[in-house]
Amino acid sequence: MAIAVFFANGYEEIEALTVVDLTRRAGIETWMVSITDEKAVTGSHGITVSMDKTLKEVKKAMGLSYFDDETFLKEQQDKYN
Repeated sequence: MAIAVFFANGYEEIEALTVVDLTRRAGIETWMVSITDEKAVTGSHGITVSMDKTLKEVKKAMGLSYFDDETFLKEQQDKYN
């Protein structure tokens, strides 16, 4: 089992990377996922981080290739809001 932390350009570095750091230290497999097709994502303070996967790669790994990006993200938002 793994968790995914989704990143887009302009993300808040501390908020996103703290989650990744803590979950990985706890031994939880954690994927940093770009919601774009690019693996490099730049935060709000100009720091560029290389992601583990893109959203398309995650969807493929989860067998969710029939969802378009917008539908997939909306479904995830609805689950956790």
